[in-house]
Amino acid sequence: MEDIVSSILILLIFTPFICLILFLIYRLILTLDSLLFLVTGRDVFNHFELIPKQLPPSQEKILLQYFTYYNKLSDKKKLIFCSRVVKFMASKEFETRKELELTEEMKVMIAASAVQLTFGLRNYTFPHFKRIIIYPEEFYSKATKEYHRGEVNSRGVIVLSWKYFVKGYAVEDDRINLGLHEMAHALFIQNLFVRSDIDMTFDNYFDEFRAKGTKAFWDIRKGKNTYIREYAGTNLGEFFSVCIEYFFEVPKELKGKHPKLYRYLTKLLNQDPAKVLIH
Repeated sequence: MEDIVSSILILLIFTPFICLILFLIYRLILTLDSLLFLVTGRDVFNHFELIPKQLPPSQEKILLQYFTYYNKLSDKKKLIFCSRVVKFMASKEFETRKELELTEEMKVMIAASAVQLTFGLRNYTFPHFKRIIIYPEEFYSKATKEYHRGEVNSRGVIVLSWKYFVKGYAVEDDRINLGLHEMAHALFIQNLFVRSDIDMTFDNYFDEFRAKGTKAFWDIRKGKNTYIREYAGTNLGEFFSVCIEYFFEVPKELKGKHPKLYRYLTKLLNQDPAKVLIH
């Protein structure tokens, strides 16, 4: 009995000190993290995961079959990508409309499009967006009174046409990818309007991107640009989303046509898809 009491007393005495030490270690890591970012300009811990989640082989097979981006990753990065896909899927409610059957392929591919976009960043789940609604074809929007292929709204809902989502990955060099386009809107809204779960890389470089990388946006609005499609001139949000499609589908072409725009996108997203192998 005395041994038990002694153990409890020792535990009570040392627990506050242990908690204090753990807290100080945590604060030290945060400080070092910030200092490294200031020195290098890059988030060096963006892919840190203590225990990565495992994607079932049947679901990884979907990535291997449909995602060229995934196949370019090193084996180590594939593990991180899969873990992020698992966590993204777990953070969302997937729904279908018009009697469309919800499949594992839908969830994996949609999650992978978000992970592809944000793979250089630390924050990737877009917590403001709780629901993803999938239609078989184009859908009617009561807000705009028009038919859409995709929509991201401030109420925290991402809406996609499955037909056009699939087409975006089936044809890889037409500069049109619905999944990447709509996920870019979600990233834009999460970081710039909702202002929660802000990614430090995106937040740090967005003003630079807007100031120095958007000449093409103003050229489009003046009718001068002939390379990036005209819809990109609608507003800055659409410009960003359209540029993301070009960035991932034809990176070398975009880099050649608009080197400054491409450079600032690589800094903003902390990745360079023009590289043959993404380490």
